[in-house]
Amino acid sequence: MTKLSLILSLTLAASSSFAGTLPNQVFNFTGTCSDCTGNGTGVLTVASGYVLGANLQDSDLVSFLYHSNLIDVTIFPSTRPASRLFGIMPVGLGSADIVVEGNFIFKSDVDGNWSIGVADIGTNGIWSQPGAATSTPEPITGVMLVAGLAALTALRRCR
Repeated sequence: MTKLSLILSLTLAASSSFAGTLPNQVFNFTGTCSDCTGNGTGVLTVASGYVLGANLQDSDLVSFLYHSNLIDVTIFPSTRPASRLFGIMPVGLGSADIVVEGNFIFKSDVDGNWSIGVADIGTNGIWSQPGAATSTPEPITGVMLVAGLAALTALRRCR
């Protein structure tokens, strides 16, 4: 193995061993209240591996937070093991057929109707996803890149 190959292999191994995990995905819900004032809003956080258009599974649920002027609901599977999540978050987002069960049952339908128990009901339920954040590499990745380039430059000068 040449020195160059060895340096590149070590640089790649070191940088990949420090790579971070993907963040969870966040989906925002907003719907017009029929029995409360203003809007009902929610934030559904699912595991990083979820793919839009696929069936949601109980294991995808990280948390669900809901708020209106009448009620605040927080569902964390870690504190309520019987929590459930099912439905499909559509690729284009918008209205979706989603159910989150915890201390309350939140339902949104593809026609835009939604409810959370008997506490709130409404229409125009829309799901959105905050702008896709660009991934920021771990600091060690930049350090290893610079070290690798410096090593390559040094090898070239030695020849």
